[in-house]
Amino acid sequence: MSIQPPIRKLSLCVALEIDKGDFPAELDRLRALGLDVTTVDHRWCRWRSMYVRDPEGNILELVCYDESIASSPGRCST
Repeated sequence: MSIQPPIRKLSLCVALEIDKGDFPAELDRLRALGLDVTTVDHRWCRWRSMYVRDPEGNILELVCYDESIASSPGRCST
């Protein structure tokens, strides 16, 4: 039987901008620490994001502008 965390009614998302050149190394570093990292390319604004949860379940987003992401107005892709 596993222990389930309490249901949270509110979670916080904090977004921090990082340099595009640091994105791959930071992604590798977080994954090497055993963290579950999700990446998303936000095509409508040409942002690349990675998301991780802190120990309390809040979401930390590390984001960078990447002009190489093809623009697509009003749409996001993963």
